[in-house]
Amino acid sequence: MAFLYPNTGLPPFLMYPRFLLERELSDTARLVYILLLDRARLSQNSPQWQDETGRVFVYYTIPHLAEAAGRGQTGVKAGLRQLEEAGLIFRKRQGMGNPSRIYIRIPSENRPTIRPENRPTIPSESRPTIRSEKTQVTVGKPTPNYNKRNNKKINNYIIKGLDYTYEEGESL
Repeated sequence: MAFLYPNTGLPPFLMYPRFLLERELSDTARLVYILLLDRARLSQNSPQWQDETGRVFVYYTIPHLAEAAGRGQTGVKAGLRQLEEAGLIFRKRQGMGNPSRIYIRIPSENRPTIRPENRPTIPSESRPTIRSEKTQVTVGKPTPNYNKRNNKKINNYIIKGLDYTYEEGESL
């Protein structure tokens, strides 16, 4: 351990955008966004990680993201879903068995100003949109329904032929 001096080099670190502090996100979602943003910064300088419109994307599989974040895969999936609902990422499916392209979005009030000559033009029809429909996905086998079996048990305890009416104010 050494103290920090003006000429001390810093260890590798991740950037934590301030706007994440103001968002209603879980800690896992924030950490996932930071990891995605870090990977996207590396992709900014490489044309192979840009789509035909110039937008930067990353590939980060759920298992690798979970390992890097030190979280479980279920938590990472929930974090990605939160980020997508908040509009901070956009995932484009690439087909069965292939990882999704993940586009990182930065809120407009926090983006640094880009000079017009360096600004990429993105036609409106090819901009990613946020899905408004939510679909419920069932994972695993559903719990079996034991209603018929339970009804048989209850029916065995019913005394046949007993007809009783309750009076007003009488408790069951």
